[in-house]
Amino acid sequence: MATSQRTYTQSFPIQNEQCDLSRIAAMKRYWHAFDDIHARQASGMKPLWGMVEDSRMFNIDNRFHFREPYQFHLYQQLLPPPLLAEINQLWGTTMHIRWPERVLSEPFPHMLLAETFGPALKFWHGCALTAWFYCEGPSFRTDLAGLEAYLRKEVQALKEMGTPINEQLFDKLIKAEAQLGKPQSFLKNPEESGTATTFTKSYRTRRDGFGVLRDIISSYRRQWAEQYLDQYLDQRRELELSGARHAYDLYIGTQVTLPEAKKFVKAVVKATNHWFGGNINELCTAIQKEAPFQSQYCAILPANKLLFASMVFTKLSELKSSSMKEINKRNSSDTPVAKNNAEREFYQLNKLVVLSFWYVQLEEALGYRPTLQNFGIGKFSQERTVLHTDINKAWSLFARAIEDAKKATSIKISTSQHTESHSSKQMPSITPVPSTTPSPAKASPVLRRAPETIQQASESISAKSPVVPPPAIKLDSAAVSKLQEESEKLLMRLLIEEETEQQPLHPMGISDPVVVSPDVTDSESVPLNEATSELVSLDATASIAEIDEDWKNILQQWQPEHWEMILLLYQEQYAQLITVERKAHRPVSRLIDEINLPVDEQLGDLLVDPDTRLISQHLHATVSILVNWYLSSQSR
Repeated sequence: MATSQRTYTQSFPIQNEQCDLSRIAAMKRYWHAFDDIHARQASGMKPLWGMVEDSRMFNIDNRFHFREPYQFHLYQQLLPPPLLAEINQLWGTTMHIRWPERVLSEPFPHMLLAETFGPALKFWHGCALTAWFYCEGPSFRTDLAGLEAYLRKEVQALKEMGTPINEQLFDKLIKAEAQLGKPQSFLKNPEESGTATTFTKSYRTRRDGFGVLRDIISSYRRQWAEQYLDQYLDQRRELELSGARHAYDLYIGTQVTLPEAKKFVKAVVKATNHWFGGNINELCTAIQKEAPFQSQYCAILPANKLLFASMVFTKLSELKSSSMKEINKRNSSDTPVAKNNAEREFYQLNKLVVLSFWYVQLEEALGYRPTLQNFGIGKFSQERTVLHTDINKAWSLFARAIEDAKKATSIKISTSQHTESHSSKQMPSITPVPSTTPSPAKASPVLRRAPETIQQASESISAKSPVVPPPAIKLDSAAVSKLQEESEKLLMRLLIEEETEQQPLHPMGISDPVVVSPDVTDSESVPLNEATSELVSLDATASIAEIDEDWKNILQQWQPEHWEMILLLYQEQYAQLITVERKAHRPVSRLIDEINLPVDEQLGDLLVDPDTRLISQHLHATVSILVNWYLSSQSR
């Protein structure tokens, strides 16, 4: 195989429902491995937080990994290799609503698998993790008496599906608490970071008796699986396919137009990614409808994603700005300034690694290497300083690092594939095309019975290079209703006429955290009802109806810790942010990134400035609506 970059294009043939049924079979195999691993967990082992992926990051450098019990990509160590390969194959591709005719590479297939599995996996994994951290420490979010309330959303979801959790589980766990040992405080052992050993005075609390809780949970988990697992997985699939049938009849019916097809795509993106690897053709075949688009797969992302991420990190580290290197030289590695600079540099480089997958996905979608305007100036400018103060020079270094990493990864993969040629028989037949820039017009969606003007508009849209997106619309309570009325007209105009902008593609699919993790209980934390009592009085009648569809999608992806961060930032209580950091076991900078992530994806904007930690001024009115709606919903 040549070491130069190649682009592979494949038009997917129509297939039967065996495609999505194979995912159910794989999920059953995954469940049995998941169950066995949890049943064998014992005191003295490392925690299983990380076996179910809930973080779209790569732990390239372990310098700061000791700060939290989360283990990145733990499933790589615990799951059998054949199952890992099957998951990568079945959930390794995705569809983005901006380019439904393109099947794109999915950087985090285990995240997509966990989302496909849904509340059952989230409940049982969260239940086991809570028992572990309650006994083994270092801290926990809830005691055993509060476990049912803590997992109430998952409990209710499973009950509504007709696959309920046996409530005797919670009673037995509460009774078993009396059999546990007394809490014991002990000093955390020194942790190694690279070649150096870091000595920290970190006290943990643990108690004997985890095996008692583990056996109770394992027993009820296996009873539930024996009675409901098959029904649950079949129902998960059928519910999403039923929703897809309804969306097709609602938006498309017998006549396809591009605006209606786009609405259909937005409604079925989850079903397409969960059960059909992002291939909308196969989804339509399963619901016995004619597909509005012909899917193509242009695979550019290397198969070994961890290796690619590592290569990008290495290349970026080599290219990082000379000014940053000079700062590191002037400051001793033991000083607080040097440590802060090193930590900031580390997080910036890791964010750029994640963004490198975005870059490659854009290349797969557009058919050519993306420009800075394609990519989104706002996104890149936040992390560019680690490479260069000049954004154009930083972009050049960023793109160079990615291209070098693709070539280096291609060489390593081609060498290993040469000795394992039999594995290629399991992959779909693909036709290589030259790496020269293909015509973007060829990637345009093919609509059945579509008017010629729409097809021409679609081709013109794909063929034109995008420009910098305009500033985000300022929203306030008075303008929201007007914006909602105008949104449909705006969408029609943008889709039918020639577009003047390209929305940046998020590389990480659908963001939906799936693991319930333990939390730190901190007596210094200010309860939400006390810290925000003044806010409640401002406008407790705020309604979700006042929020447009983009913000509704954003709200679905924020977790309680994100809301607590937003409330504190809105009140300018910056000193309290550390309490959220302790409880969430994630630094404030990462929590801010998680808050910004769905906003960035939906609106191409940032809610919180990562550097100043201030809410963006032009979104302040919107945040006021969101905060008051959230507080109103909590009080109901």
